[in-house]
Amino acid sequence: MDVLSLNFDEDLESMLGFFRADLEFYPDFHDALEDKVIDKIGKGNDQDIQE
Repeated sequence: MDVLSLNFDEDLESMLGFFRADLEFYPDFHDALEDKVIDKIGKGNDQDIQE
């Protein structure tokens, strides 16, 4: 997330266009990562994503 923030500030569209994540055993992986980015940007850059 830090890399996205450093490169794209808070430009969500650019962040989401920067990466593509595909896993054969987890077809919704890319969508899940996009959701994490969207959640993070919506909350601001001062909170870390933790699983």
